[in-house]
Amino acid sequence: DNFFVESLKDTVDVHKKLTNEGESLVCGSCETKSGAESFCTECGDFLCDECVAIHRRIKVSKGHQV
Repeated sequence: DNFFVESLKDTVDVHKKLTNEGESLVCGSCETKSGAESFCTECGDFLCDECVAIHRRIKVSKGHQV
């Protein structure tokens, strides 16, 4: 399949999960199980606001698209 089409499908799926008001997503990065507000496309993890801030500061992940 076309990489662009598959990537677009993945992006739409993530957007649906993040905007679904009936479903609560939890952060996949920390142990607090806070509500996820963002998604890192590189790691494939949903992140809470606190983890997004940390993710953007850490050398290994600061270049990731969140």
